[in-house]
Amino acid sequence: MKRRRTQAEVAIAGIDILPLINVSLILVVVLMITSPMLNQPNIEVDLPAATTTETRERNITITYSKDRRVGVNTKVVTFNSMVQEVKRKMGDNTDKLIIIRGDKEVPFGEIEVIMEKLRREIGANRIAIAIEQKENVQ
Repeated sequence: MKRRRTQAEVAIAGIDILPLINVSLILVVVLMITSPMLNQPNIEVDLPAATTTETRERNITITYSKDRRVGVNTKVVTFNSMVQEVKRKMGDNTDKLIIIRGDKEVPFGEIEVIMEKLRREIGANRIAIAIEQKENVQ
């Protein structure tokens, strides 16, 4: 006598990949949202506003807050160790662009001190000051 299988006894013949695709897409979205936050140190800076053109190159960012804290790319450093950290990041390439993100309440003279220190001690010849984009008002 042959016994018939019930639906519960029938083996699953395939794997449902739709949940796998859903989870993968969610992970991609989470990564896209969090990745821009990872390249700035946790220092609050209120940038001045202006209109500029965008560049697409590897550069070094120095952040200088109104309470005189300093960050190089994502690392918070002391003012005295800033030059050594920038020198380490530059390696032999003194032609890299260094962007200084100074709070708008910081006197420009302090930003000039940073620029001069980088120029003298490292030989950096490409230094820029970061600004916040203004709304185009016409």
